[in-house]
Amino acid sequence: MNKFLINALVNEQDQYIVFFDFDSKVILANKSFEDLVGIPSSDMIGKRLTELPIQHDITEAFVKNNSRIKEGKSATLTYNPSFKRSNDTQWLQVQKRSLVLKNPNITYILVIASDISDKKLVEEKLSITQNEYKQLVELAQDIISRSDLNGNFRYVNSIVNQILGYTEIEFQSMNLSDIVIDEDLKRVLDFYESQYHRSIDNGYIEFRIETKEGELKWLGQSVSLVKEHGRIVGFQTVSRDISVYKEAEKQLKRAKELAEEASNTKSGFIASMSHEFRTPLNAILGYSQILERNESLSATELEHIKAVKTGGEQLLSMINDILELSNLDTDGYEIENEPIGLEPMMNDFAARYRSKAMDKGLSFEYTLPELYPEVIELDHDKFSSILKNILDNAIKFTNVGNISLSFDLTRHSEADPEVENHLEVIVKDTGIGIQDQVREQVYKPFWQEDSVKSQGTGLGLTLCKQMAQFLGGDVYINSNYGVGTEVRFSIPVFIPQSQKEFLTDTISTKHTEMHASSRVKVLIVDDLEPNRTITHIILKENGFDYREAEDGAEALEIMESYVPDIILMDINMPVMDGIEATLQIRSRDWELRNVPIIAVTAGGINAKKTDLLDQGFSAYVQKPFKEEELISSIRKLVSQSDDLTPNSRITSQQVSDFISGLNKKHRDIIEDALVMQDFNLLSDLPSRLDLNGDSNHPGIRKLVSAAKNFDYLFVTKVLKGLKGSDQLKV
Repeated sequence: MNKFLINALVNEQDQYIVFFDFDSKVILANKSFEDLVGIPSSDMIGKRLTELPIQHDITEAFVKNNSRIKEGKSATLTYNPSFKRSNDTQWLQVQKRSLVLKNPNITYILVIASDISDKKLVEEKLSITQNEYKQLVELAQDIISRSDLNGNFRYVNSIVNQILGYTEIEFQSMNLSDIVIDEDLKRVLDFYESQYHRSIDNGYIEFRIETKEGELKWLGQSVSLVKEHGRIVGFQTVSRDISVYKEAEKQLKRAKELAEEASNTKSGFIASMSHEFRTPLNAILGYSQILERNESLSATELEHIKAVKTGGEQLLSMINDILELSNLDTDGYEIENEPIGLEPMMNDFAARYRSKAMDKGLSFEYTLPELYPEVIELDHDKFSSILKNILDNAIKFTNVGNISLSFDLTRHSEADPEVENHLEVIVKDTGIGIQDQVREQVYKPFWQEDSVKSQGTGLGLTLCKQMAQFLGGDVYINSNYGVGTEVRFSIPVFIPQSQKEFLTDTISTKHTEMHASSRVKVLIVDDLEPNRTITHIILKENGFDYREAEDGAEALEIMESYVPDIILMDINMPVMDGIEATLQIRSRDWELRNVPIIAVTAGGINAKKTDLLDQGFSAYVQKPFKEEELISSIRKLVSQSDDLTPNSRITSQQVSDFISGLNKKHRDIIEDALVMQDFNLLSDLPSRLDLNGDSNHPGIRKLVSAAKNFDYLFVTKVLKGLKGSDQLKV
């Protein structure tokens, strides 16, 4: 029974099991061993393995060290032999021990062998990987180190000696705080602490260290967490010497600063020169306009004056082009959209250039599309600059035939008219055209084709292209040499939801007559006598009353007794400049705090249109101005202020306070109209609402006036004032 159990147990094992006597003869072998040697157990019993036809290295593996087992003594041996089997190396772990039987008193040798080939393969691969990893670490050009949670270094590769000057042993006796300079230490320690507490697996930091020789270097360090059984036990870092990059970065930053300084110097110079050029040009062109109307001059004298005027306008055009092109390269150049009456704007261009075309003997065609909005929002100055250059070129390079101007509007969404749309303007001429081989060169600054050299800078189309692209559009040219040219440009515009008849610069005859009879009072503020003289001549001829001041301080004194209806304010003046004077007028608690003030400037420092409007100016006219431009601006602003009585120049907050006192029904209707910017409803408030005696209140009249003139800023301020009131819903 015992023998049966022993045989059963032995044969069930996957291990190779063999019993030998002390003559190395086989006593028993299990099934696994039979499979290994390929001989049945019955053929092996009583025979030595060396006497059997068994692979020699297998025999050696199993009989090895038999002689070291002594009879009657307990002993255990373990060894790891290997042999070839089917061209693959098979590894065994052999345990050999003496087995003493008390009855009968016999000692056997028990051999148990386990196949450890897979384990050996893993160990071999692991050993290779470890060696490769060690080689990679040692050959790396970055410092690879490991530290505990206290910053004590536990390992570092040999490159540390080359980069920091420390040996590996020296470095492993140091702490992180020993190498980081004092100015960076707190930041570095905070970084490590944050990475630990937030369990961030990987992080990056740059800091300065001091080498063994006392040299300062920059390190860029990637930091990862070292974990054991899910617990953070330290940090592993890869540090690179980035001193060269930091120096390059420093030099680049300095170069950028120098470039910005140069750019600012250039911009300041151009702005200053713009002012210096425009100031005398204002006198040249201003007096030319006045002299042209002198009926006592002969035809020859008028031709001379016209030549002076033409030369001045050409010089002004070149100054404008150079200034605009320079501004395009500055960070302060911005898109300044404003609501504009589309048809009046285009009609004005058509009227001006029809006259220029007729002076040259050309016909001029102007076509309106079938449908177009009354009001659009765009940057009027930049749009005008583009179209002016294109029309000027068309007339300049056309000697016979005609010029045509047309426009169209492409809507991107019929459902939402306030989304971006594109205004496309097309100018065609029958001029000399452009040769195909030079078509792309027309956009290069200062380029002019030899065959068509003429007066100008060669900046016109360069400016048009760059400015259109700045606005989000582009310019396209289609030309047939000797036949003519078509120039199209397209820019994004916005269409306000509220489309009402738009107040243009053209004032009705009724207003003109009213102002002529009521003698509108104008205060001219300018430090240059020629500029004041030109302005007061123009004002006098148009029926206005006027006073003059040489600077802002004198203007404030004159205003105490001469209460002007409008002020023409220069910007750059001694004693007190135009900006300071305007701020004082707006901040004083007096009747004139809301008087219209037009900035009349030749440009230069502190003369940007949007900045001036933000600082309290009502409008902007650039020198040298044309008579019709100045008069139109004056009449427009004075006519708007006439919507209120002279003593009712009230603020947006006063309008808000008045609305707050109305009953809830009327308050809600007005507030909803303000939120939606429903200028139709706001313009008709007296007829839409039963306000009884409040219909003629200055607050209502002021709000109606603002709505009629699409004064978005004033309407927004009124709404803001209402939102701050506890009496109204938010």
